[in-house]
Amino acid sequence: MVGTTTGNGTVDHRRQEVQQAVKNACDQLNSDGVTPRDYVEQLAWLFFLKAFDEIEQRREDEGAFEEKPYTHLLKDEFRWSEWSKKTDRPDEMLEFVSGRLWKHLQNLEGEGAAERIKRIFSSVKNHSRRGASFARVVQQINRLHFSDDTDVIVLSEIYEDLLKRVAGDSAGYAGEFYTQRHLIRAMVHVVRPKMGERIYDRTNGSPNLVGRCAVFEKQEQPFGFASYLIRVRVDQEQVNSRFLQYFLSSTQGRDQIAERRRTSAGQFNINTANLKTITFPCPPVYEQQTLVERMNEIRNASLTILEEQRSNAVNEAAIKDAILRKAFVGEL
Repeated sequence: MVGTTTGNGTVDHRRQEVQQAVKNACDQLNSDGVTPRDYVEQLAWLFFLKAFDEIEQRREDEGAFEEKPYTHLLKDEFRWSEWSKKTDRPDEMLEFVSGRLWKHLQNLEGEGAAERIKRIFSSVKNHSRRGASFARVVQQINRLHFSDDTDVIVLSEIYEDLLKRVAGDSAGYAGEFYTQRHLIRAMVHVVRPKMGERIYDRTNGSPNLVGRCAVFEKQEQPFGFASYLIRVRVDQEQVNSRFLQYFLSSTQGRDQIAERRRTSAGQFNINTANLKTITFPCPPVYEQQTLVERMNEIRNASLTILEEQRSNAVNEAAIKDAILRKAFVGEL
């Protein structure tokens, strides 16, 4: 909340500090010949690495407290908090980032965060040309704290303003990553799902997730959905949406989706035309509703059993740990 006093001063004061830090970074990039179009990209990946390092540090601290050690994805010299300290050796730092760090990020092994980082750093570049200039930008970003709510809010506002500036300077390009809000509202109005409609995942890196669907059940406010999802409407006088969802989650339904999915560039896909060719049993709607109610009962009972199993597993692990601790201190 703007103007609220905290132990470290007012939010207004912190807002000004964050704005100044980002402005200094932009001015420095501009003085190094980096265009607005490119310094938005430059700041984005620098922000990302700083924020990711803060997240990993928090997870390490939480793991130490809970006695569950956390293993960093970016370790040792590849952590932001390590290489960003070399601002007194700017040329060495820039050479490290453009060389060893970049190569390491592009070749991370594993899924999830590792895969996303590899994809990000295979498509962006370091636009800084001089070590001294790059070091000054890093110093400004080190003034930011992504674990602080005020910093995150202000940064989101600043980043949107930067995109607006690029939109004005780069006609025809900015639309690739910046869409004005009145257009977004119009798009949401056109595509927003209605009660009972199903939303499908049409593209995913995991073949088992392609074609998974959910029934839209909320209508309190306008909703939109991402471009990798498909909205499907059915004749609700003949088909119960929840019944169809249960069928498509069954072995028979998943087999039909598997037969129709395609792969390209490591992504699995299914399109609307293929979805339309899926066949399913269609008893009268009142029978479908009866089956849905029965499936809901079974699902709820299964979730209850699963939760009990998880709770028992946690209790067993705690008992095992307690026994081992006593054994090692000679209390058994």
